[in-house]
Amino acid sequence: MTSEEALIRVGESTGAAVVGALEAYCPGAVAAHTPVLLSSEADPLAGVTLPAVVADVSYVDGVTGGNLFLMPLPAARALATAMMGGEPEPGVEPDAELTELELSAAGEAANQMMAAAAAAMSAVLGQEVEIAAPETRVIATRVEALAEKDAAAAVVSVAIELLGHQCRLVQLVPHAFVVRMTRALDNLDAELPAPDEDTGLNDELDQTAALPADLLDDVGLRVAAELGRVSMTIRRAVSLAPGAIVELDRELEDPIDLYVNGRQFATGRLVTLDDGEWAVSIDTVALGAASLKGE
Repeated sequence: MTSEEALIRVGESTGAAVVGALEAYCPGAVAAHTPVLLSSEADPLAGVTLPAVVADVSYVDGVTGGNLFLMPLPAARALATAMMGGEPEPGVEPDAELTELELSAAGEAANQMMAAAAAAMSAVLGQEVEIAAPETRVIATRVEALAEKDAAAAVVSVAIELLGHQCRLVQLVPHAFVVRMTRALDNLDAELPAPDEDTGLNDELDQTAALPADLLDDVGLRVAAELGRVSMTIRRAVSLAPGAIVELDRELEDPIDLYVNGRQFATGRLVTLDDGEWAVSIDTVALGAASLKGE
């Protein structure tokens, strides 16, 4: 495998992971295009309307380099509204400044996207990759977005459509790491079983289904328990004060939903442990179309 092929492979994996994280908030409204390895003269932010929100994250353990995710302001505003279960407010100018709540929501989404991208990188390399907390800011020029770009880094850019707006996932990969990454992917391909020549479906083989069973064992996942939901306008959310009561859409005896990286995978009920901490006792676990009962 060439270094260019390795970079594209990583771009595909991380792009798909970011789309998966965004799908949790915007089902059916996110799509990734084919990753592109850019030359030094190319514009990594092509197609992104400025000003934009940029989430900048660096890898702190396992590998070096980092990612940038850029969203034009209307995309960030629409994403924040979707995350809070609200409806877009009419009459808002596309370049209107984001509220603190909208910027905070965009930052939380960026945190989950970059965690998903790191998990995808971990799966590709077969080792855990950790990231620093994403730095989210609003930029008005391309120079601001790429201020930390290392001239010695290869640039892989993935165009991502989010709620009708074009965004960009830009990966900065130091050349010193490209060789190591290429070797890791070569080793992974060597471990995959050979396709069955008698089937005549060699070109149709989905190699991701044949990955070693323990490849993802050490990849970290975000697990969340949801007590209930409520829809409200951004105006109401901003006006909430200490002591305010927010009614949820469930009764006390209703089951609790558990999510892994934004995907529901189980239901259960709240219990208290001997030390007084809260926990969830699992009642059902969804595996594909099946549902298993147990604790």
